[in-house]
Amino acid sequence: MTNEAKNEKLKPKHNTKKVCATVTRWTIAALLVIQLILAIALQAYWKLITLLIILIAGLTILPKQYRKWFYLSLTTVVIILTIWVFLPVNNEGWKPYTFNEEIKALNEKYYVPDEQNAAVIYNQLSDIFEDPCIATMINDYNLYELSSEPWTTEQYPEYSAWFNNNQHIIDLILKLNNYEKCYFPLNPAPYLDQDYTNHFFTIKKATLLMGITAKHDIANNNIPASLIKDYTTLKISDHCMQMPSALDKLVGVAIEALALRHLDEKIMDNKLLTNEELNLIKEELCQYQHSYQKHFTELLDYEKLYLKNFLMLLYEANEKKEIRFNPDPGRYSRIKAQEYLKQESEKRISTLDPFYEKIAYQSFLESRLQKATTIANWLVFPKNPLQLSAHVDQYFKDVLRITDPNYQIKQKPQHYMNTINPYNYTMLKFSFRYFLKSKIKREFNHYYPMYNLFKRVAADKKGTLLLIAIKQYHNDHGNWPDSLSVIHNLTEKVNFIDPRNNGSFAYKLTEDGFLLYSTGANKIDENGKSREPADDWPIWPPDGDDVWNKDDPNDEYYDYYESEQ
Repeated sequence: MTNEAKNEKLKPKHNTKKVCATVTRWTIAALLVIQLILAIALQAYWKLITLLIILIAGLTILPKQYRKWFYLSLTTVVIILTIWVFLPVNNEGWKPYTFNEEIKALNEKYYVPDEQNAAVIYNQLSDIFEDPCIATMINDYNLYELSSEPWTTEQYPEYSAWFNNNQHIIDLILKLNNYEKCYFPLNPAPYLDQDYTNHFFTIKKATLLMGITAKHDIANNNIPASLIKDYTTLKISDHCMQMPSALDKLVGVAIEALALRHLDEKIMDNKLLTNEELNLIKEELCQYQHSYQKHFTELLDYEKLYLKNFLMLLYEANEKKEIRFNPDPGRYSRIKAQEYLKQESEKRISTLDPFYEKIAYQSFLESRLQKATTIANWLVFPKNPLQLSAHVDQYFKDVLRITDPNYQIKQKPQHYMNTINPYNYTMLKFSFRYFLKSKIKREFNHYYPMYNLFKRVAADKKGTLLLIAIKQYHNDHGNWPDSLSVIHNLTEKVNFIDPRNNGSFAYKLTEDGFLLYSTGANKIDENGKSREPADDWPIWPPDGDDVWNKDDPNDEYYDYYESEQ
């Protein structure tokens, strides 16, 4: 066969190969163009945009004779990066980048000397609660039953004996009334806050013990002693509210709501309270003038700093102040999980939490994949952490609008879990700006229930002050007032304004007494119903007629409950 015949035979095959290569090259180039357009639209970081332009140019406009060198260079870079991914990580001397000066300034702002600091008492209580004998009793779930209804020694002799033998614990909790201020060292960084939440257990148990002993005092007709326990609970709430973190303030609000509920019951159910005694309760309540705007401003400042330090897990710094992208961002979560598992194993718990076991230990391939994400982080995020911090400040301004006294959420925000989904996850990887906007939007959706909770408890407090005036009127006249206008001279005018809508509270006489409730943000009187779509909030009676029976298939929320289960 001649050479010409051979060339003719090979030509179609050669042309097919060439066409396939061309189609593949232009297809890849087209996909890169789409990604470039998306990156520009989302304001991706310049390094990613530059890389996409280089790749597109190399596949399209680069002369054919230089194209093989482009492919060779690209292959070399990929090989080098692959080798780097599989090399061991040197973590010696490297720690997460943190805003230490800001953390220091925050602690200086809230610092309280030990002689004035209620945290000293809480720390003493914490040591007591760690005693195995004490811990066994205070962790008894049956204690919660004692905090719900008055109880006598005859009903619960074992618990009564324990409280008699441990009166020193109750006396120590009552000492909290002597402290106006409270401060626990603040650690607004994800890898530092392991010990920060320890005081919540102590606060929770101290509140529980106050509620239990207050109910025992009621059963023994010792109303003054019971009121002191309620005042102590209010003091515990105030101590929590002085701290800036969302956790502290949420715990404080929950405890305040509990104390107000207990006071409402005493005000309305006890016939022995005179007008003078009711005035003493009013004076005690008026000591705690919590400003919604002030608390939320403090909360958001703290949360913003926490978010910054959370994002700084992407970076590491050493003593030389050198900064690098963190090649193993999950290392700190693994350390925490390993410490938790170690503590659990020391307690001889046979079944360890599989969630922590999965985090604590990773396979070799998982560790390499995590290191590979550092390359993507380098392309997407700024190299300088301060630039990222500046963007957090900019985007967080949108969240700060919630502290405006006139701010009203028009509609319930989208559930935060839906903010990031499979459809927009790719966009998050394109642009750290888009990532920050989505992250902060998720945070804002967390603040939505806090917003409602703060205002709801503010309504509870004004409601308690109104109940005092209503009860004083009843003491003087022997009947309940026809309307709230009748008691205007018995309490301050501000107490008649519902903080949830800046309107009026609803008050209606019934056969058994009366209903008092907030009409909610929509300002629509829905007869005290609080389940969506209604948003009223009952103050007295505390549950109103809107009791949900989860075991009743006829209840309109039964199907929802079953689906949630």
